[in-house]
Amino acid sequence: RDRTILAVSPDGTQVTLDAPLEYMHWGQAVEYPSGFVLHEEAEVGLLSRRIRVQGVPEDANDAMGGHFMIFHTTREQHVEGVEFQFLGQQGSLGRYPIHLHLLDDVQNLVHVRFNSIHDTFQRCVVVHGTHRAHVEYNVAFRTQGHCFMVEDGFEVDNVFRGNLGLTTLPVPANRRIVQPTLREQESDNTPATFWLNHPRNFLLDNVAAGGVDTGFWFELAGSVRGPSAGLPGADTTEPRRLELPRGYFVGNTAHSFPRGLRTYPNGYTPQKADGSYGKAYYQFFTAYKATIAGVFFHNSDNQVLENAVLADSAIGVSFDRVSLSSIHDSFLVGESPNYGNPYKCDTRNLLTSNCRPLRGCALPVLPLEDGGQVRGLAGPGSRYNPVVGIMFSQHLTRNRGEGNRAENITLAGFESFGLDCRPAGGVSVNPEIKLHLFDHGNVLRKVRTLDASLPLWLDPADHYPSANNDAANFITFDVPNSSLGSNAWPRSDPLNE
Repeated sequence: RDRTILAVSPDGTQVTLDAPLEYMHWGQAVEYPSGFVLHEEAEVGLLSRRIRVQGVPEDANDAMGGHFMIFHTTREQHVEGVEFQFLGQQGSLGRYPIHLHLLDDVQNLVHVRFNSIHDTFQRCVVVHGTHRAHVEYNVAFRTQGHCFMVEDGFEVDNVFRGNLGLTTLPVPANRRIVQPTLREQESDNTPATFWLNHPRNFLLDNVAAGGVDTGFWFELAGSVRGPSAGLPGADTTEPRRLELPRGYFVGNTAHSFPRGLRTYPNGYTPQKADGSYGKAYYQFFTAYKATIAGVFFHNSDNQVLENAVLADSAIGVSFDRVSLSSIHDSFLVGESPNYGNPYKCDTRNLLTSNCRPLRGCALPVLPLEDGGQVRGLAGPGSRYNPVVGIMFSQHLTRNRGEGNRAENITLAGFESFGLDCRPAGGVSVNPEIKLHLFDHGNVLRKVRTLDASLPLWLDPADHYPSANNDAANFITFDVPNSSLGSNAWPRSDPLNE
């Protein structure tokens, strides 16, 4: 919601708004035993600036606003402290609110920072054919299509740091850009707040705060596209085979999406220059309130999720057609105290209150067939699908599924909700692969609980009694409330190390 600030108290601790907030907004960290902390505090972004670049408000009727572009120069450029509104032209390639167009290597001399971009019609900040530009500390609100992005899959070492994107909305499917070199429509109808088609760009301390599809999307292709396809070296560049080294994706947060982070559908299998297995590292990532999964690895290999915090989601991380990937040194929460206030919530299909209170506003908004909305967790089938931290999903052992690891995992809030309510467990295995999961080198070790959480969820209706016995040989569970240290990131700067 957007509100106008009427006054600020002398000590700067209170503000007076022009209208009350309609819903409760969480405002405190949750501390758990052994030093673990869960941060789900609501974000606040300032939209107004003294300098404004604005389209005509009536342009919203046809989604054809103005656009702002810097192009064909390597000279120093600064776009700072500006408010951009009613910009972008739906379906028109290159017409974005802020567009860095074919600048080549700007050697850290181009800065787009401290701006606000809101109520726009097509994307937010697009870095195109440009390397080593800085996009930092911007606020984007109520935007359509992918928001912060690189365009051709040849851009490298650009820095996206400290940006906040809120309410990322879709471009209508019939008004998407048609990519000329591939002659196919872009995916802005299922937008990501941060969209990458080349992994070697820095994403540091960014927040994706709500939208219709995804917070961070690595939609990596097999080739470079657009004008960059004709540049030297582009013909041998295959973005989905490039490594994502440590230090490139660090400290990011996504919440209130169906998916916080995903590699679906193209997948991502990084390799080293000699063709051997490479790695993609996602460090200190936080995801919560995800209706499908906080992290969705699909059709991918060699993905490493480390020091993650995943909470309040249908699935924390899903391994689907994934091999040689891992999550380690991470903290997973099934349900936190941030369960909301049932004010103005539709409770028609929430879980019954005889086993847990009706906690409507804690859960994401889902559509109903009659056009209404309800708060609840998504998932195929009935309400008996478990809320889980780690899901070994379908197809894991058909074409892929070897050598995945979950190690040094800490669980909280995965308590079983009773027969009449949704069950929960730290780790869940799809029924069709339970008998074979541990035949393929998949390993779960050092799974710890801080409370009465159920570490492993196996549906008794599946009638696979040997699955529990097999799992016992490959999973080690530590005692509750063990000393684990802290999940806090020291906030070092990868660019200066």
